[in-house]
Amino acid sequence: MSSLRLDRASVSLGDPPVAVLHDIDLAAESGEILALLGASGSGKTTLLRSINRLVPLTTGRIEVAGRNTAEIEPVALRLSIGYVLQGAALFPHWTVAENIGTVPRLLGWAEERTSGRIDEVLDLVRLDPAEFRDRFPGSLSGGQQQRVGVARALIAKPSLVLMDEPFGALDPLTREGLQADFLALQQELGFTAVVVTHDISEALLLADRIAILSHGRLVQIGTPAEISKTPANAEIEELLTTPRRQAETWRELLGS
Repeated sequence: MSSLRLDRASVSLGDPPVAVLHDIDLAAESGEILALLGASGSGKTTLLRSINRLVPLTTGRIEVAGRNTAEIEPVALRLSIGYVLQGAALFPHWTVAENIGTVPRLLGWAEERTSGRIDEVLDLVRLDPAEFRDRFPGSLSGGQQQRVGVARALIAKPSLVLMDEPFGALDPLTREGLQADFLALQQELGFTAVVVTHDISEALLLADRIAILSHGRLVQIGTPAEISKTPANAEIEELLTTPRRQAETWRELLGS
């Protein structure tokens, strides 16, 4: 069974309504990292937000773990899915522990259980609980804040995690380190991840498969190797020129 399936999912927004997503058919298998790639305005964030019903479908169907999301109470659905935003979006006047413990509080967990799980997820994202749990977001680096955001998304052990440009606001070194740690963490825990990115290099590095959107339509889906070898159109070919050009520049600079 797919962890996530979209069947002819369409979204129209505004008054009068304007189509933003057009008949998207897409599935993410259990334990897979699926990247949603496209330029600004392609519909990738709208698609991500439709999965947990932050944006309602106009037509079509979305299933999570075999259940139609339209039949699940929206708050309950969102509490069952991990969600990581660019810049972490932490509450500035709450400590790290209070931020991470948001979902357990809403789920009614006992304080002892919540506290123990906070320490577990801080360890998972390589932040020492003794050092970090009582600090406030303003005292953290951008990379540390993003690690807290990942810990918050994982605390209730979701099988599906949605990530919206999770590393886009970070400097290159921090971004590379967090990407590597995320891959290791996902392989260890085995959750399914849907990652929105506009960066073709990031999609090629992180994803098992890449779904490319253009003007609200799914134009190609495949493994990084498949898309690199056989881009579906000139727009995708142009997307691929950046990492190829960067690789060629590095070869010239390094004399190899």
